[in-house]
Amino acid sequence: LIAITAGAFTLTRAATHVGMKAANSAADASHDTGAQVGTAVLGYLVEHAPTLAVRAISGVPGDAHLSSPMPLPEGAIDVLMAPRHAWGIVTRAGAAPLLWHPETNVLATLASASTSPDSVAFSPSGAALALYWSATAGVQVYDGSELHLDHKKSDVVLPGNLTKLAVADDGTLACIIDGRTVYVLQDGSPAISVFESASVQDAQFVPGRRDLIVADNAGDRVVEVAERGSAVRVIAS
Repeated sequence: LIAITAGAFTLTRAATHVGMKAANSAADASHDTGAQVGTAVLGYLVEHAPTLAVRAISGVPGDAHLSSPMPLPEGAIDVLMAPRHAWGIVTRAGAAPLLWHPETNVLATLASASTSPDSVAFSPSGAALALYWSATAGVQVYDGSELHLDHKKSDVVLPGNLTKLAVADDGTLACIIDGRTVYVLQDGSPAISVFESASVQDAQFVPGRRDLIVADNAGDRVVEVAERGSAVRVIAS
């Protein structure tokens, strides 16, 4: 587990996709989540063993419980929840990924996504989504609202072998290439190198901005990289 905190911004990597939704979100009784009617849904827990399952986390902080497993589409191999847990992506074996809204159990297809991606990235607020396919080294970007994602960019080609993908709330892309260099791809312009180190572990956008928080393993530090690499500031070491 890597957790990086910079002011109100937290960058976390964990094996289990667990997060919190606003505590005032009401549980929808239109499908069986096992939650009591009127009880707040705090978020969703994705389990990968012994089988794939998604459970609603209901109640209040300090007194929460898990629902029974929620119904998933046939062939689902993973569920990735967006920040705030209002929606998620269901990947399926040999089929296109689906946009999923767990409160209503509504599923929708994503334009220009014919097979399940090799990498999925959500923006900090969940306003944008990026999907990557290694076979073509291409990226599709979507943005909009949690109820509808518009296809924004097609076949963005990355400048090398992808280590990590990130997307800003406005759809700007960042990628770590070959574990060493962080590039930003913005508004159809060529990729711009904004940070380089012998070993870059992670990179995430600051909510609502194009600045990046970067975990530099080689330098044993965490840095904030200003938009387009105009400045680099060490925030933890």
